[in-house]
Amino acid sequence: MTLPEKELPSGVTIPLVGYGVGTRWFKGYDNNAADKLDESLVESIVNAIENGLTHLDTAEMYGTDKEVGEAIKRSGITRDKLFVTGKLLNGRADPEAAVNASLSRLGLGYFDLYLIHFPSDNKDISDVDTWKTLVSLKKAGKLRAIGVSNFTTSQIEPLLKLEQETGDPDYHPDVNQIEFNPYLTAQTPDIVPFCKENNIQVEAYHPLGPIVHPPTGSDPLKPVLEELSAKYGKTPAQILLKWTIAVGVVPVSTSSKSSRQKEYADIFDFDLDTEDVNLITSTGKQVTVRIYAKQLYDKYPGH
Repeated sequence: MTLPEKELPSGVTIPLVGYGVGTRWFKGYDNNAADKLDESLVESIVNAIENGLTHLDTAEMYGTDKEVGEAIKRSGITRDKLFVTGKLLNGRADPEAAVNASLSRLGLGYFDLYLIHFPSDNKDISDVDTWKTLVSLKKAGKLRAIGVSNFTTSQIEPLLKLEQETGDPDYHPDVNQIEFNPYLTAQTPDIVPFCKENNIQVEAYHPLGPIVHPPTGSDPLKPVLEELSAKYGKTPAQILLKWTIAVGVVPVSTSSKSSRQKEYADIFDFDLDTEDVNLITSTGKQVTVRIYAKQLYDKYPGH
């Protein structure tokens, strides 16, 4: 199974559903844990690839590069059939070394997409300087496309200014990956319309938030998703993923279960009616649920 793809501003095409390898398998900053191969994760990634989820979303902070690399080997898939995203956080002091180290752990020669995981909180390491290094690595063939994650409009603007000043399209951010679902359509104010206006593709992590982390108390989306699930003959998760794509966002989700992975890939044989897309959007705006990076973004209202 080959998933439909969407062209990014750079011309690189991205599969419309990504498979995340952080979340439940997160090892983080424990170097000892990162050195131990998690066979359950390797098996899950192999299954995901076999189920058509060849868009793999990883990050150096997850500590799971070895598992991704091993799963790619065991799957037997050729490199050109994969889309691998990496993210920079721990290695901000030397982005080139961090990229090379991640590629070495993965056993790969390049990333299809590479993101700055979070904006810098270090006055001595600017996002602009990091971006310049990523552009040079893109020109060198180590990164096919580059972008950011968890950036606000004001944090993206300096990168767009660089593009304007240089006249070089390689400086253009391809992606901003943010927490996004019907219960959180604005991780930070105006971020989605800003990205669309500036030709930056929005990616969603936690797109199944209303199912995985439903709100305490009122959960207005639950009956809506159940109704639409019956109408289309699809699961609530499939309805949410399809809604995400319908509003122009690329979802990245995960599951250790092969059956769920097959669900995530099996969403391209139907389309939601416009009124149903709007119903999910308007219902979601009744509640805000923010799960990740709360210390950074709790000050924002969410919708």
